[in-house]
Amino acid sequence: MAWRPRDFKEKPRRRLTHPARPAIYRRVSPIKRHFFVCQTRRPEGDKPSCGAQGAELIYSRLLEALDRRPELGRDVAVTACGCLGECYDGPLIVVYPEGTWYAKVKPDDVPEIVEKHMIGGQPVERLRFKREVGS
Repeated sequence: MAWRPRDFKEKPRRRLTHPARPAIYRRVSPIKRHFFVCQTRRPEGDKPSCGAQGAELIYSRLLEALDRRPELGRDVAVTACGCLGECYDGPLIVVYPEGTWYAKVKPDDVPEIVEKHMIGGQPVERLRFKREVGS
């Protein structure tokens, strides 16, 4: 045991409930839908990447749509992200919390995604990622 002065009194430790964070940090996010747009760009000759297939334009168009509709600002977020792992099916968008994945998205698809999913809450079925059995 380490040396301590005779009049030393150890302060009682404060126990935090699980998870080990004060309640102020455990608030639920007000965001209802969070759109993540893959921006990965690989060198020429490597496997395909979303960035090389127009993901930057898709991302910027989604941000422009949010700017034009300030009422969505509290409910919807758009974030650029790294590789989502399905490179041959890009550009990819994943929407949380529902876990909707969009594949082979084109910049011309953005208005439909905005109207149906961002505003209406319904995924665009024709763009949904469909994983093949066995892959």
